[in-house]
Amino acid sequence: MDLLDGLGRILSAAGFRGSLQGTLLLYGLVMARFSIAVSLAPFLGGRAVPAQARVGLAAVITLLVAPHLVAPTEVSPIAALALLAKEVVIGAILGYLAQLVFLAIEMAGALIDNQRGMNQISLYTPQLQGPASLLGMLQVQAAIALFVTFDGHLYFLRALTDSFTALPAATLPTLRAGGLAIADLVTRLTADLFVIAVRIAAPVLLALFLVDIVFGVFNRMAAQVPVHQENQTAKAWVSLLFLLLALPLLLTQLRIWPQQLFGQMEALMAGFR
Repeated sequence: MDLLDGLGRILSAAGFRGSLQGTLLLYGLVMARFSIAVSLAPFLGGRAVPAQARVGLAAVITLLVAPHLVAPTEVSPIAALALLAKEVVIGAILGYLAQLVFLAIEMAGALIDNQRGMNQISLYTPQLQGPASLLGMLQVQAAIALFVTFDGHLYFLRALTDSFTALPAATLPTLRAGGLAIADLVTRLTADLFVIAVRIAAPVLLALFLVDIVFGVFNRMAAQVPVHQENQTAKAWVSLLFLLLALPLLLTQLRIWPQQLFGQMEALMAGFR
C-alpha cells in the first residue's frame, strides 16, 4: 500500500485526479480480455508467436484503449476477482469466434484429404493449437496470409475494442437475454463452421467423386487391369487442380465470412448485459 500511496501522490502532483486503484484495475481487466483473445486468434500467430510478443501486443492495445474507458470507483476484492474472471471468459469466447472460420477451412482440407486417401499424415498447426491434415495445413496458412492482406486482423481488433462498449470492463454481466439465448448463438455459429467447410470442399469432393466413378467404370470394363494406384494418383492431381480453380471462391468468401462473424460479437456481448 505504501508503494501505491507514493505512486498516487506522484500522479496527483502530475495532475491525475482519478482513483489509482480503479485505474489499475481497469487496465488489468482490459489487458485480460485482450491478451486471451489475441493469444487465441490464429491470424495473430497463436502459439507460433512467442508469449512475450503476444503479451506486448495486448499491452500496447490496452494502453491505447483503456484511457477512453470508465474506471471503477469502489470495488471489493471479491468483485475485482469476479470482474477478472468475466474478462477471461469473454476474451476466450471472442478468441474462439476468431478461430471458427479457420477451423472450417482446416476441416475442408481434412475432408478433401480423406476423400483422396491422404489422411494418414497430420501436422501440428500452432495457430489452431491442434493437428491438421496436409491440405488443411496448406489451406489454413494460405487463408491466414490472405486474411491479413485483407486487413481482417484490423476488423478483429476493432470488434474487440467495440466489445467494451457493449459490455464494459467494470460491469458484471446480468444475462438479461438469458443464458439459453447465448448458448443458441454460440451453437449456431459453431454449426456454421460445418456449412463453411462443406462449401469450400464441395467442388473438389464432387470432382473426386466423378474420378471414382470413371475409374470404377473402367475397372468394370477391364477388371484385369489394376487401376487402384492410378486412381490415387489421378485423385491427387485432380484435387489440387480443382482446389486452384476454386481459389477465387475462397478469396471472395474470406472477405465476407470474417466480417459477418465479427459482427456477431456485438450480438453476443448484448446477451451478457
